[in-house]
Amino acid sequence: MVSAFHFPVDGAEPEFTGLQFESRLEWPLWSGRSLEFVGKLRANGCSSTCSCEYDTHDGRFIAPSDHTPLCRYIYITAPEQQDNPFVLDTRNLEVNRCIETLTGDTSWKGSVIAFAKNPDGELVDMSTSVFIKTLSAFRGVLGVRINCDRIVGANDVPRFEAVTVESYNLRGAIDH
Repeated sequence: MVSAFHFPVDGAEPEFTGLQFESRLEWPLWSGRSLEFVGKLRANGCSSTCSCEYDTHDGRFIAPSDHTPLCRYIYITAPEQQDNPFVLDTRNLEVNRCIETLTGDTSWKGSVIAFAKNPDGELVDMSTSVFIKTLSAFRGVLGVRINCDRIVGANDVPRFEAVTVESYNLRGAIDH
């Protein structure tokens, strides 16, 4: 078992839950189902002493060997939203009231699970020390849209625009 955060769909507060796994290098199970194939939002859980200077824990930009043992990949998933044969229309799932209460984000539906892996890809226990980092993943991320010449000329828009990417966009619901 590994400790994870559970954001209950009808609760006001998150709670610790245990996820089963066969090997620490495998994906955990939630209600007997592997979380490997469900859509996930990945959040930065780097230690403040990490050589990446607390900016990223993304393998595309920095080698796992450069992270400290305290760094984490935090995976957040809503398994009930993903291909559940008992839910005919996922749009009818209830908004996760726990996440809405904590962050104002109403895009997450059903129960939500957050679990962590270390730089070596091993499942590790979640602790209260990464709770704020987990919550920050539910909020929009500020970014810059760089418009191409054709868009700038045709639509009279600026070359650079400030945008907010919502957490559900990062999960892949909309691929921009």
